[in-house]
Amino acid sequence: MTGVQTCALPISDSETRRLAVQSLASYPESRVVYLIASLLDDSDIRVRYAAIAALGVHGGKRATSILQRLTHGKSVFIREKALEALQYCTKSIFQKTAG
Repeated sequence: MTGVQTCALPISDSETRRLAVQSLASYPESRVVYLIASLLDDSDIRVRYAAIAALGVHGGKRATSILQRLTHGKSVFIREKALEALQYCTKSIFQKTAG
């Protein structure tokens, strides 16, 4: 994944963007977080929700920081999704350290 920057995915179909962002969550490189985060402003709410979930699955300091900022946003739905993603991050961290 060379060349991943803070640009949005150049895909016109929202379902494809949603599936792509879900796939990005599994990449271990921390720079993927910026690509995922670029979809937080997508025109399709399902893509935005998928990006939030992907940040939770990816985890790490950058993703957690972005999710924490989202918990203070205007939209109650985005705040709730961000809280769910943060809970997933926390649960995953404890599972990794416990076992």
